[in-house]
Amino acid sequence: MKRKKSQLLIFIVLALLGGSCSKVVTTSVPSNPNPVEQVSSPTPSPVSFNTPDRSRYEAQKGGFYGLYYLASKDHSDERKLIISDDGEAIPPKANDPDEATLPGFYLSHEYRLDFAEIEIIGKSIFFRTRESSGSYVEFRGVFGEEIDPNFSDDIPIPFIKGTLRAFKNGKVVKSESVRFGHAVIA
Repeated sequence: MKRKKSQLLIFIVLALLGGSCSKVVTTSVPSNPNPVEQVSSPTPSPVSFNTPDRSRYEAQKGGFYGLYYLASKDHSDERKLIISDDGEAIPPKANDPDEATLPGFYLSHEYRLDFAEIEIIGKSIFFRTRESSGSYVEFRGVFGEEIDPNFSDDIPIPFIKGTLRAFKNGKVVKSESVRFGHAVIA
């Protein structure tokens, strides 16, 4: 239940970070012979989600950077996305300090795919992960923001929506419309 609420809160934060970005950001991550890295599993957070502390939420300045969780109906999908403005780790979440901070696309809590390329132009985003055993992932979408009355009536939360495609040996093996919600501290 806490996971469902935290994903909702992340979605809300995404909408808040939805301001326009006028610069093009291209980040190149150093080459890694094994693009799938082991990361530590997050520990459950004891933070209550019943009464959000909106005073602790700070809207991102200068872009849509941060941690985004994939929105799914049953909240069991562990995929997430971390975007930083400089290719470096983002600050840890205050309410979940063990959550991932390294930029990339996460297939689960344990596996991260490095970005081979990421471009943000205005509210458009494109990324491609490094290839591993002939497989890689591409995403093409847009940033947006929306108000979630369960979090706040006046704070827009950023989100990213678009098409996520998985490739194997250069051919699309899966294509899906997805939506990522920004992590919020509540």
